[in-house]
Amino acid sequence: MKQTTAGKILKQLVDLAPRTGKREALCVAFLCHELDELRIHYRVEKFKNKIPRFTLARLTADQHAIPCKGACFKSGTITDKASIISSWVECDKPNINFNPWSDQISQANLYRQPAIAISRADLPFLLKAEKIKAQVKVTPENFTTANILIGNHNNPKNIIFAHFDSIETGATDNGSGVAVTMAAFLQQPEILKSNLFVLSGSEELSYDQEPAYWGKGYREFEKKHAKLLKSAQKIWVADSLGNGPTKITDQGDLVHLAFPLKNPKTIKSKVRIMHGDMDRLMTVYHSPKDDLEQIQDQFLNQAVSLLLKNIF
Repeated sequence: MKQTTAGKILKQLVDLAPRTGKREALCVAFLCHELDELRIHYRVEKFKNKIPRFTLARLTADQHAIPCKGACFKSGTITDKASIISSWVECDKPNINFNPWSDQISQANLYRQPAIAISRADLPFLLKAEKIKAQVKVTPENFTTANILIGNHNNPKNIIFAHFDSIETGATDNGSGVAVTMAAFLQQPEILKSNLFVLSGSEELSYDQEPAYWGKGYREFEKKHAKLLKSAQKIWVADSLGNGPTKITDQGDLVHLAFPLKNPKTIKSKVRIMHGDMDRLMTVYHSPKDDLEQIQDQFLNQAVSLLLKNIF
């Protein structure tokens, strides 16, 4: 079967994974190269970021090693079983966390205090253990990434965002969003005259934690282009598509998760999130299993068609 435009772009993005930290530069270069080859005009707006890089993540339970990954912005140790929590629970203390919907080690949430992520499959052994000890070491990584702006920079009718960075493989989250938005303007180039597409770096992680540790690239756009955000009729965020039928929502909690700006009040009524099957995503969220097997071309194509229908 001939691969679709969105499917081809998505595969190339997955090949660059993990697309975070200094590896984001590879993704910026790839996207710019693709746009150059297609002779599509764009603007690169570089910015600096800092993320945690884990040099050690170790957990033992009764002297048995338990697979784990770092999930925090601060080094330290954890020795208390009472610190075991769901990764969807906010916590200001050292903790061991797990994604309750997945057997993968899912870096679903990062904490300001020392924390590690484990698989829910290891919970029974961990809970029965008499003695546990976890260690995590974090080194801040500084790097330069970018937002890539394509289309109408002056008075866009719609602004369409998709982030290209990822934790682990990131096929669904969010290679799919980038693939869908690029396929949309490649299929109908005339939409670039009245709309602005923003391929954004550093959505997943940052020591910039106001209002959240995610969304740094979007806030960099907000800092430079607040007037465009206010004047646009609609703001679209394409995130986590292709793993199920496409949905559009303006639900407040999901808007905050997908598009956390510093000053959201003036624009929140016109933000729309395009997404796929969120329950399915949770089973592989921020893990190596968020791969191409999660994606179906029919759902990518549906998302492209739905985006085009809404921004024409």
